[in-house]
Amino acid sequence: MASKCERFHITATSSDKVCQISNPELSTSNADTCNAVLASSMQIHLHDPADYRVENRSDEDIKAVFLSDDAKFTPSETFSFHVTSCRKYNISWEHNRPWLRYSLKNDAAFCSYCLCFGTVADSPFVKNGYKNWKKAVGVKYSYLDKHAKSVDHVSASEKAIEKMDAQTIADTLVNSVTGWGLCMDDLVGQGYDGASVMSSCKNGVQAKIQQQFPNATYVHCRSHVLALVIAKGCKQVPEIQNLFDNVEKLTWFLGGSAKRKALFKSSSDSHELGDFLIEQADHDEEFDMSNTALIRGVNKKCVPKFCSTRWTARIDTLSALLPKYKTVLETLEKIQEASIGDSKRDAGSYARLLTDPQFLVSLVVAQFILSYFASVTKSLQAVNCDLGSAYRDIHLSKETVAKARCESTWDKLYERIESICSEIDVTIVKPRTTKIQRHRSNAGADVSQSAKDYFRVNVFYPFIDHLLQDLDSRFSDQHSNLVAAEALIPVNLEHLTPTCMAKINEYYSKCLKRGEYLQVEVEKWKHLFQHTPVESRPADGCTTLAACNKVYFPAIHRILVIFLTTPVGSVACERSFSALRRLKLWTRARNHAPDF
Repeated sequence: MASKCERFHITATSSDKVCQISNPELSTSNADTCNAVLASSMQIHLHDPADYRVENRSDEDIKAVFLSDDAKFTPSETFSFHVTSCRKYNISWEHNRPWLRYSLKNDAAFCSYCLCFGTVADSPFVKNGYKNWKKAVGVKYSYLDKHAKSVDHVSASEKAIEKMDAQTIADTLVNSVTGWGLCMDDLVGQGYDGASVMSSCKNGVQAKIQQQFPNATYVHCRSHVLALVIAKGCKQVPEIQNLFDNVEKLTWFLGGSAKRKALFKSSSDSHELGDFLIEQADHDEEFDMSNTALIRGVNKKCVPKFCSTRWTARIDTLSALLPKYKTVLETLEKIQEASIGDSKRDAGSYARLLTDPQFLVSLVVAQFILSYFASVTKSLQAVNCDLGSAYRDIHLSKETVAKARCESTWDKLYERIESICSEIDVTIVKPRTTKIQRHRSNAGADVSQSAKDYFRVNVFYPFIDHLLQDLDSRFSDQHSNLVAAEALIPVNLEHLTPTCMAKINEYYSKCLKRGEYLQVEVEKWKHLFQHTPVESRPADGCTTLAACNKVYFPAIHRILVIFLTTPVGSVACERSFSALRRLKLWTRARNHAPDF
């Protein structure tokens, strides 16, 4: 038989992946017999996972080949898997495991997700393939299911998305949540950033999921919304936009080399300017937030580099630059004297920039106004933050900023500007203005207009107005019915008016089960805390939920759970990515050694 097989002509086709044997010297019946005998041993697997190497393929090849169904091994009718210890691979295992790939070369099972995106190189589903068919499935062992629940596999499966369109992402999310054993019928909220593929009300991910699960209310990440408000407000005022552009270049210039850092540290940083600015408005409540940020800036050893994506880092940079203003100016002069070429030229340009009154006024105004939002962003990222407290903090900050829009506040702020100018021997002058100007602010242009009035009308007031306008538009009452459940918190029971009850019924009635009567429970709920002092009542949603008896108040308990679990932001997962980046550096990402 072997001698006859040596004369066969073997050809493979990609359609059926089966070898066809032909020999003109044999009869048809003999050829069919030989084909049947050799079919199991001569099966062709075009994309065998055992031959996969990450460094030899691009991302496009990975998605097109190993993640597609075309890469799956398709046995012929006469093919028989190799038997090992009375066990063999079963093709039916792949029905509920789209990641499972059989290797004809190694007679082993591989994971396509972990091959492409996994980080554990020693996994048997990545290195040589899994071969213990006895413990592959079953009630006692089921190593295939254990691998599917592993951390590395879950992380890799989230990346193994063939397309980044809304439908594919939505299907992946639903399949992942279902695979974790959670009931999708209980889905009451979804939160993403503002990317169109995620947030579109017609064809976005939130719309696709809401079509399947109508109770899944979409909440645009409140922290991202606040960042959009700050970013747009800064761009609307030319002086503020120029400030951030120049501060970014300045901070990166100072921290661009070890020599410049050493010159900065050698400069006299006596903290006199920072201490003076803090003491100047120490007893003024309007400057409490600004002074708190300045204290953090005084304690920093250097001026942090400006971050263009995280606006909270901008406040830290401005709050560190302001008390170290004189030290930065002295450092630039030293760099200019000790350098040649581009460094000497840039140091001179930045030194002249710091003596520009328009730059200094914009710096003081931006640091003062943005300091009101520094604590808000931290509260929005807190673990126990709910949607009600998020809107409450935003409205409180908005009212505080609106209250600061007055001449008395500007007079105090202008005193701070004059104090810094006196320290660096700079005179505040009004920029040149004409009646018609396109590229420079000229509101209230008049010959008799003072520099103080000019900056108040063209920098201070416009910056506040743009921020308040964007806050009103982006933090509207679009979730008023959902947030109305905050009135069920015992300290807020006085706000539980008929109008508020109508909002609660309108939103939460679809989530209540049959037999749960909200109106009756609310009356008993009020009576429960009727004789309890306000200061002794639960003051937030978490303590209220702990005090709510699920047996006696099932409807209120369900409403509180929905209210507390509705997402406020998506920054928690992004923060975990940032923390992971401290370990998984770009150099390590390019290194395919098992240790990395």
